[in-house]
Amino acid sequence: LAGQGLDAVLLRHLKLAAYMLPRMQKISVPLIFEAHEFFSQTAAEEGAPAAKVSALQAMERQVLLGADRVIAISHPLARALEKFGAPAPVVVAPSGVDQAFFSIDGAGRQYDLAVYAGGLGPWKGVDLLLQAAAQTPSLRLEVLGGRAGSADWQRLSALADELDLGGR
Repeated sequence: LAGQGLDAVLLRHLKLAAYMLPRMQKISVPLIFEAHEFFSQTAAEEGAPAAKVSALQAMERQVLLGADRVIAISHPLARALEKFGAPAPVVVAPSGVDQAFFSIDGAGRQYDLAVYAGGLGPWKGVDLLLQAAAQTPSLRLEVLGGRAGSADWQRLSALADELDLGGR
């Protein structure tokens, strides 16, 4: 990569970023890491062995503290990354959705249904979705993800109960 005229390298894959980080530093090319989650937390929630969780934590520490810039996919994740020690400010680039992809003349669309599929970590913003659903009584909400019984599952279940979202 040296001598290619690169302004920076953007990576989203944690292991690749850990591999490339010292190489980028050697040739003075900034490394930008786009974070989607704390992989160590996800691994722990999914019951990964302690050694794997520990290895992921070390890799996250290396990448998040060594990257020249960190981008997050949500504001809650950005705050968690900054608290962890990532170079501030962590820039937020929310995930985008091409709404035209999901539109087929509106036929079959359920306007009163919101669906979330993904991890349940605090930085994913599912708590905000639950709070919004509580403010919209006609909305039905489906949350798919996480591991039943995990700390995040319990946290969000308690919030749903507190917000009286049962059956919606």
